[in-house]
Amino acid sequence: MAAADDAPTVPSSTEPDAVDTETPTPDAPSDPAPETDSEPVTDPSPSPEALPTPDVSPGAGDGEAGSAAEDTPTASSPAPDAEPLATSPVEPPIEPPQPIQPGSLTAGDYDDQLNPWLYQQYSDNHLQNVRPQANIPRLDLSNRVAVFIKDNSNMPYAGASVDLIGDQGNTVSRLVTPANGTTYLYEDLDGLGSEFTLKISDRLGDVSVMQTVQLDSIGRGRQLEFTLATPGVAVSQLDLQLVIDTTGSMGDELNYLQTELSSILDNVQNTNPQVSIRTGLVVYRDVGDQYVVRSYPFTDNLGDMQSALNAETFDGGGDYPEAMDQAMAEALSFEWREQSAKISLLVADAPPHSDRVNATWQSALTARSKQIHIVPVAASGVAEDAEYLMRSMAALTNSRYLFLTDDSGLGNSHAEPQVDCYVVTRLDGLIKRVINQVITGERSEPSDNEIIREVGNYDNGECDVNQQ
Repeated sequence: MAAADDAPTVPSSTEPDAVDTETPTPDAPSDPAPETDSEPVTDPSPSPEALPTPDVSPGAGDGEAGSAAEDTPTASSPAPDAEPLATSPVEPPIEPPQPIQPGSLTAGDYDDQLNPWLYQQYSDNHLQNVRPQANIPRLDLSNRVAVFIKDNSNMPYAGASVDLIGDQGNTVSRLVTPANGTTYLYEDLDGLGSEFTLKISDRLGDVSVMQTVQLDSIGRGRQLEFTLATPGVAVSQLDLQLVIDTTGSMGDELNYLQTELSSILDNVQNTNPQVSIRTGLVVYRDVGDQYVVRSYPFTDNLGDMQSALNAETFDGGGDYPEAMDQAMAEALSFEWREQSAKISLLVADAPPHSDRVNATWQSALTARSKQIHIVPVAASGVAEDAEYLMRSMAALTNSRYLFLTDDSGLGNSHAEPQVDCYVVTRLDGLIKRVINQVITGERSEPSDNEIIREVGNYDNGECDVNQQ
């Protein structure tokens, strides 16, 4: 990003499909950067202290997926030639967002990995009754195999490599354990046969164990445990990326993040003083808008990132789907630190276009292989297709699905999610808990004083439907 001293300037954007280049004129940031005597630089080589110039995708149309990572794995899902989905909601008219006060938005969350059989019922119903003709991905949590790695003190091992070994001794695929030491393999997605071989290695690749597994001997719990004869290392790095839909219906959510980001990260830093935090930003709209995707690379200067976020405005859209596929491809192109805890916070209210759903799923598969947790935040306007895809991406990457609720009384109405239980709290507190869980591997629940409303029989993220 062009910079004068340490203050980032508002990026220029290139319009798609041969539309003349135009410089956006966003509203004044709520926390403007200090003035300097330097003239703005329009095509600089960014200094190490300044926030780099954002990459801007002009959007060559729905047939391109932007800067997709070259190492995207092959999915078991169908090719991206889906039939059009049924009529989707129309993007609501653009209205000025209400002023957002700190701590005002409310939200719930749901962890499908804690409720795998309920997810499978939901997924089967969606694919059979809601979108029976659509060519969209499927994640089968009922055939997952949990792989839990411990260190020499029987503590969860973060950053262990879990390699699936082929018949020729080659590595077919690799997963990396998060802070809780557990990752998941899937019979269909990973092509597990009745017998398969795993190689487990420590963070440096110095210590490893190898075992051949008989699938039918794992048992009802379907969990494998491995112990590495080496001490584990606590997470000391966090790469937090914001991926935000900035079309016309997203004004409230954008305003909220501009208001709350610094406070949330200050809290996370105070809770985890040993952790080095970097933040990055991807904003996106749709083909035909002023821009399709633009991004700000990771920086350890929160003030720079806050200024960049404050400079963003909401506009465009019009139809319901947006260019989520191109935004997710751009998100993967960032320079993520190898040993960091990785989060991509996806704030959206619409799915990708129907012929780009599988391209978006391919990005989620790549995120899984890199241990990037996709944490969706479903905004007002989310309907069945967006919920299905966002929940599936969260489950695939060992994360949670977050959704705004009407309890705050702010913004447009929020659809009730198709989940069996949840608690409603302030969104800022929920985001802090989710980030802390990714860093520490330990799930924390809100206190009774923090809970605004409870739905269903909720027990530490699990739903007991037998008591409802």
